[in-house]
Amino acid sequence: MYGDVNVTIGDQKAVTSIAGIGAHVKIGVGLASGAVPVRITGSMDSRAIRAKLGVTPVASACMDAVENGANEIYCVAVSGAVKGGIGEVTHTGTGTALVEVQGSPLNSYTVAVNITEAGKRNEGAFSYSLDGENFSDEITIPEDGQYALEGTGLTLAFGDTAAGGFVQGDVFTVSTTAPEMSNQEVLDAVDAVGDMNVSFEYIHIVGVSGRVLWSALAAVANLFLTERKRPCFFVCEGRAKRDEETLEDYVEAMKQERMGISSMFLQVVCSHSEYTRMDGAVSEV
Repeated sequence: MYGDVNVTIGDQKAVTSIAGIGAHVKIGVGLASGAVPVRITGSMDSRAIRAKLGVTPVASACMDAVENGANEIYCVAVSGAVKGGIGEVTHTGTGTALVEVQGSPLNSYTVAVNITEAGKRNEGAFSYSLDGENFSDEITIPEDGQYALEGTGLTLAFGDTAAGGFVQGDVFTVSTTAPEMSNQEVLDAVDAVGDMNVSFEYIHIVGVSGRVLWSALAAVANLFLTERKRPCFFVCEGRAKRDEETLEDYVEAMKQERMGISSMFLQVVCSHSEYTRMDGAVSEV
């Protein structure tokens, strides 16, 4: 954060496995949308975080931060002005009974439903996955055919089995897209953060953003310092390199994207990697 500062550890007392002490804020699509912040601590595991925020982008960002030493995070979850979408269900197998996926997704999922025991409703069983790889324990197909995937905004709808039940080994898969925050949603959340009676170091905007929002946040950061007397910086996420781009093309595009924006209170992260999260899910971050 500061330039021309050199730190020399003389007695190794600064070397510790204890998590960091500074708090920060995350703003992103989450289950508990609203201006009231959700507090996440470094002692929480993935289940505790998802119980508060759902299986959502802001929950994933919190897991990554906690796993890498964050001690305290305040989350402002928003619903996303652009709703997520559900693709077409693909059925693999010989059964005639079908499964639909309904609702409004809170993240991008690869939903897979595996029929593990043949039978009608309240007889057969299934397991499900949200990433196409890690499956739940076996669950009895509900009598009413409705099974909510907790924290996702989605519900599995098992079709009518009067004419015949589900067949063991049948698999139903579908992909969803995540909601997208509008710039105004982000700015409203940032304004709410400014009124919070807690200390924090920086604000992380979860999800890809662009120059319009970056420019607005640079101006807001200046107001935080001059009017609110609360200096902080923003961390934003730049888009990933597209398949058709060379590395040189991508770097040049990012230079053009940031042109005209100059602020010591704004950081845009453009590096991406494949990362295994604390819950075992593998994602590009």
